[in-house]
Order: sequence, then structure tokens, then C-alpha cells
Amino acid sequence: MRKFFVFLTVLLFVTAFGIITEEQAREYFSKALMAWYEGDVKRAKELMETATSGLIYVTDIPDFWYFMAKIDIDMRAIQKAQEDLKTILVISPGKDEVLSLLKEIDILQREFTFTKPVVLEKLLSASGFSHGIEYFYSPTAAVLYGDTVIIADQANQRIVLFKYGAYTVIKTTVEPVSLEISPNGEIFAAGRKAVVKIDLTTRDEKVIHDGFSNALLAGFDRVGRLWGSDVNRLFFIEDDQVTFLNLPGFFVIQDVEISHNGIWILDLLSDKLILFDFSGKKLEERPALGGRCFEVAISGDPIVLTKNNELVLVGKNQLQTVSKLGDGVVLFDYRYPFLITFDWHRHVVDVYPMKGEEPIFVRVDSLSFLEETIRLNFRVENIFGDAIPFLVGLLQVREGGGAVYYEFKIACTQIEWLNPQKDFLSSALPYLRRGKAYGVLFEKSPADLSRADLITLKGKNVRIFLMEKANDLILLTGGAGEVRQRKPICLPYYTATFRRTRPIPSDITPVTVSVKIGNEIYSDTVYYTRGMIQ
Repeated sequence: MRKFFVFLTVLLFVTAFGIITEEQAREYFSKALMAWYEGDVKRAKELMETATSGLIYVTDIPDFWYFMAKIDIDMRAIQKAQEDLKTILVISPGKDEVLSLLKEIDILQREFTFTKPVVLEKLLSASGFSHGIEYFYSPTAAVLYGDTVIIADQANQRIVLFKYGAYTVIKTTVEPVSLEISPNGEIFAAGRKAVVKIDLTTRDEKVIHDGFSNALLAGFDRVGRLWGSDVNRLFFIEDDQVTFLNLPGFFVIQDVEISHNGIWILDLLSDKLILFDFSGKKLEERPALGGRCFEVAISGDPIVLTKNNELVLVGKNQLQTVSKLGDGVVLFDYRYPFLITFDWHRHVVDVYPMKGEEPIFVRVDSLSFLEETIRLNFRVENIFGDAIPFLVGLLQVREGGGAVYYEFKIACTQIEWLNPQKDFLSSALPYLRRGKAYGVLFEKSPADLSRADLITLKGKNVRIFLMEKANDLILLTGGAGEVRQRKPICLPYYTATFRRTRPIPSDITPVTVSVKIGNEIYSDTVYYTRGMIQ
């Protein structure tokens, strides 16, 4: 009888004063989720403030506070987000997505020093010979795209697609020595005399330019231009048109690679690595150590393959040995965070994760339902906002705490350009609809741009471009400098689909996307509720 009177007293108190009950809190949480997935962050925040104003089930607290932290980040309230995340760890220690987000916030708010990359356990191998069939003999280059390793076979004039152990061969008119792939999945192959573009879907080939002496490809810059070299000059391809840049001096370019700050070349005559900006101005030079090829680390420092088959990181003030490669390895590629080696003795392409202590950023932008299927749109990016190009063997999707079988693919979305208003960061960014890709072109860097803003900009997929030279903060947003006008820019993202569990695991079901590289787990969690699917 006493328990009945206590219950009746609580019920009368809640009814009289309009306190939100636990079930009502879940309803507001559900409505907030739907608003957030639709991009309306402001409405989601209002609903979550109502949801957290009353009673909450103890088991719901970590989910409520994590979602509030994500909304706080979207609204530029970084300090409050940190407090919410630390509260979760008191109640529920060891949650990967919370630890991952806290680490990202910490790193982005302070000056970060890149560490030497470490080569981790081999991820996969593609053999040139399988079941008595020759698919490639002496591979010269490779790119990664979603779930596919794309290999150049110069000797046989082939492009070979390796996907889950299966091979697809595309014949080409050139003898490919270098490869690049555009954000929307078009292969560019350089064959000394010519550069061609190949459509992965139709297999159609288009000659972009014929008449090079020794064409090599470096990579795409932040505004979609494909850079390369031809003996002693640079060139870039934009809208299938080639523009040449003559360099100050005479060089014999053995290899060429792109960085965020410009183009590195390996000059055979001087045995130097030389950095030029995107206008062709010389910026600096470093020793090439007699290397025959090189790549660029995420720090912007070159990594050289020396004559004794060591990978050496060539910093401004020091040399660091990264790894010793096998005797049969004659070339390598680095598609961050993956080292790709080409063993001509074994006719094998090997792929290894290779990175330092810098984080990988995982962001789930939306969750939607299609009958019994759940679809996630998400991004996996490096610290500079560039897409991680390959996820096979690294990606896991969990629903309600349990792993699910999923299908994933890589796609591309166009940047939506925003007006560069003076108070953009304080008045426009917090209320910007999420779930899209945005670009803002300023004449000069916003005076109020801080490192804390990087967290909100990355969360909402906003990149800042400047007409003047870019500083490190601009590059960390995923943007660039010396951009004169708005132009179409395509950004990669991933989709994953899986059949949802029936019955529903719980009233509030977490869905987590995680990427594991070595011992590190990078993840993000979103939710759906019973009310969202009924």
C-alpha cells in the first residue's frame, strides 16, 4: 500500500508540473534524431533540450549525452561537447566512439607533430599469376578505390582490377607506368607518350593528350586538377585540357608526387627532391639519397626508396628509416594510409597499412530506411579531410552492439558553395544544415577561425578555400589556397547497407561504423528508435 501511495504521489507531481517522463524523453530523442538526419541541427537541439529536461532512464544516459555532444559540435559548442563526452566515460567507461571523438577534439585543438609512419601487418596480396593464368607480370603502379585494387601492367598494356580475390582485365592503348583515379572513379593512366582516361563502368578509353616525352602522374589537388610531369616541366589536366608549367632551371624528372603545399620532383641530375608550389615557384629542396622513386607522407615529407631497399622519411632536419622492403621490390606507392609494394621477383602486389599516431576521422552523416534495409552515408578521412580510399579488411558495422553483414561502396557528392559572409563562423556555421558537402571561398582567412572550429567544420563537411595562400588551418579543413573562383568539386564518401535486426534490439538502437588500423579503432555512432520505423 505504501509503494502505491509513493507511485501515486510521483504521478501526480509529474502530471501537475509537466515534467517529461522517461518514455516522453525517448519520444523527443526520436524526433531529434529525425530532425538531425534531415539536416536541421537547430531543431534537433531544441528537441534534445526538451528530452533532457526531465526524467531519463539510466541506461539511456550515455546515448542521450553522446548525441547531445554531436549536436554541440555541430553548433560550435566544443567545450560543452567535451564535458558531455567525459560524463559518458564516468557512467560507461571504454566506449570506442567516445574515446575516438575525444581524441579527435584534443588533437585538433592543439599543435600536432606528425610521427614517423609505421608499417603494420600485411592487409592483402594480389598475385600476377592465379590458377595458371597471367593477369600481370611486372606491375608499375596501383591505386585503391573503395573495395578494389587497380594495378598497372606496363608489359601487357593492361589495367587489372583486383577485388575480393577476383580479377578483371581492361586492355589499354598505352603502356601504363603511372595511375591516378579521380574522386568520381575515372582512371587516368600515363604511358610515357600519352595520358588516357578510362571509365570504370563502360571501359571506354579517351586520349587526353598525346605527344609527351615521358609523362608521369602525381595526383589530384584540392580543386580537382590532375598534376604530372614531362621530363623537365610540370603539367596539370583540368576539364580534359592540358596546361604546361615550365620550371626555373633544367631538370630530368625521375618521379613526381603531389602534396598539400605543391609538387615534389625527384631530379635525376642533382639527386635532389625539390618542392614547387602550384605556380611553379621553387620552395625548397632535400636530398634524394640516390633513390629511384619516392612518395609523400601525410606530414608533407618525402619517403624515398633507396638503393638498398629501405624506405627513408626525408624530413627537414633528419632522416628516419621507415622500413626495409624485400629484395624483389623495385617500386612502391603510398595511398595514405596504405603502402603498396611491387615485387617483380614474385610478380606480387602487397598492401600494408602504414601510418603514424595521427587519427582517422569517421563521420556518419545520415541513416535512412528502405523497407527492411538500413542505409548509412559516412565519411572516412585523414586529418586533412582527404578520403581514405580503401576499406576492405578494416571496416565494421555494428547494430545494437552486434556486428552485421553489410555491403558498402564508394560514391561522390558535389560541393555546395556558400556565401563568404563576414560572420560566417559565428552566425551561419552553427545553423548550417548537415548531411551535405560545402565549400566557402574567402579572399582572406577569416579572422575568427580557430583550431576549435576545425571540429565543427569537419563534422558538417565544410571546407574553406582562399584566394590567397592557404595556411595550415585552411588545409586541415580540407580546403586550399590560391583558388580564384568557385568550380565544381566532387568529394568521395561511402555508403553501407544492411538488413536491420528483427525484432528491434531495443527502444534506442545504436549503429556504429568503425575502422580498425593496427590496435587503433576509429568510430562514430548514430541511432534509430522504435518510433522511427513504426
